[in-house]
Amino acid sequence: GSLKVDSGAASDLPALPLADLMVILHDAICALRDKDDEDRAEMDGIVKLLSRLLSCVLGFRMAPRHGADAFGDLVSWVTEHAERTQLIQDLSRNGLDNVAMEWIASGLV
Repeated sequence: GSLKVDSGAASDLPALPLADLMVILHDAICALRDKDDEDRAEMDGIVKLLSRLLSCVLGFRMAPRHGADAFGDLVSWVTEHAERTQLIQDLSRNGLDNVAMEWIASGLV
């Protein structure tokens, strides 16, 4: 089979196929975690690591070194995924806060 990743063709955001794939993977792992209490601790660890990796990808692609427009891209990406509250919460607990602090420290926002 094939995996179709909808990157939101109508969006003006830069293409982030790896990030899109990680979002889909996060959703799938969370669904499995909610169904299987037996392996919940392992699934929690996977979600934590995946969230940290996704935060790193976003931080790398949308860091202050890419200019002030990158902050708008980051905000747009988060807004685009706002309906995935569990994803946003996991990102905030596992690294996205570091990206925000980097932006604050840059003085560009």
